[in-house]
Amino acid sequence: MADATPHDALRDATVATTGSPSGGALGVPSALALLGGFGNAAVGLLMTPEMPPLLADWAPRVAIQGVIANAGLLAEAQIAAALLLLMSTLLGGAGAVLAFRALGASGAGSVAAGPVGVTRTHGAEVRVLGVSALLTLTALVVPPLYSSDASLYAFYGKIQAVHGENPYRLPGRAFARTCALPDAPHRVATPGQTCRADAHCPPPSRCLVDPFVPTQAWLEVRAAYGPLALWIFRAAYVEALPPAANTWLLRALSGLALLAAVAALGRRRGPGAAALLGFSPLAWQSAGNGGHLEPLVCLLLVASLPRPGAAPGPRAHWRAGALAGLLGLLK
Repeated sequence: MADATPHDALRDATVATTGSPSGGALGVPSALALLGGFGNAAVGLLMTPEMPPLLADWAPRVAIQGVIANAGLLAEAQIAAALLLLMSTLLGGAGAVLAFRALGASGAGSVAAGPVGVTRTHGAEVRVLGVSALLTLTALVVPPLYSSDASLYAFYGKIQAVHGENPYRLPGRAFARTCALPDAPHRVATPGQTCRADAHCPPPSRCLVDPFVPTQAWLEVRAAYGPLALWIFRAAYVEALPPAANTWLLRALSGLALLAAVAALGRRRGPGAAALLGFSPLAWQSAGNGGHLEPLVCLLLVASLPRPGAAPGPRAHWRAGALAGLLGLLK
């Protein structure tokens, strides 16, 4: 008989103390993952230069930034913040791997064990989804730390919804200056038209740089995303909201897609696989903080997987093919 591995010992000890292979085993991985999430959020809240007014005036943030400025320690603070981000990411990654090791081998077996096993596995899936939601929320409460892509997506939405133009045909640079009110530069007074000087604009509007422009690194490039992605950008754009709010909406949509993928993966491949996705810093940072399209890609991929015990048939093949087509339209 083969020797028991540390993973087997951990699972056996968990079953003996909790009656479930997924009960207590999720405690330490969840704590590590949440430490990673809170560490990333702390760096964002305390160090990011551009913050919404409510967070910009947060007392601990003001105090810490004051100490850094008065002591002339900006470079040292930036290095410390980078190290904290790295350590938080490593902690979060360790939590994801440990959760998979603790839950991965038990998921399929528990589902097949009968009504009690199904209940226990469902409980683990709920806990995994709850921790994943908290991690995504920690990424949502701070401005983007690693990428400005969500701002680009919102700008593509504005080009379509407000200017009625096609981002495949014209790059963002074509709408860099538009007629807008000085107190609301995101509200375009003459949709579909650009300007070079105030004389080209009807009073009281002025020829202003679009607020999205300073955040863009791809103004000279036309849209490279699929038509489904551009439709999402347009549908999610709200003209009355400023750029930061429209960017946040797309980040929230990406976060919801990730949570839907985690829930679907838990049902199809067990809580261990769901934890490996939902606890991963690459996943919740890409979704909640970056607003990327990859969580939507994950959701479509997971949705194409067969359910446990389902016999493959023409319907499953057609569904997988249709979802693959949507992937091609997305990115």
